[in-house]
Amino acid sequence: MTIKGKRVTLMTMTPADKDEYYKLATQSECSQYWYDDQVIENRRKAAVFKDWGDEFFDESRVEEGQCFWITVNGEKIGQINSNQIDQHNQRVELDIIIGDSQYMNQGY
Repeated sequence: MTIKGKRVTLMTMTPADKDEYYKLATQSECSQYWYDDQVIENRRKAAVFKDWGDEFFDESRVEEGQCFWITVNGEKIGQINSNQIDQHNQRVELDIIIGDSQYMNQGY
């Protein structure tokens, strides 16, 4: 799935994106906001993907959570994800991460 806006395009992540996602979560400038330094050192892939299960990378399971790349002019600058959708209360939690400080505070 692709969602195109005026400035950014969101592209659904797939299982093939997991290595790149892991790098964003643990080795980018945004990692310090996602995990503290001690936690980052211990965030092996298995631990990260325990939190970010297969459903986040499977378009057919959107209601369970979904990860999207945030792209600008075809370049991946971060990710946005929805967590499990609460149909009863009509709520969902979103996480937005911009990976590199050059893209932060740009209104994306």
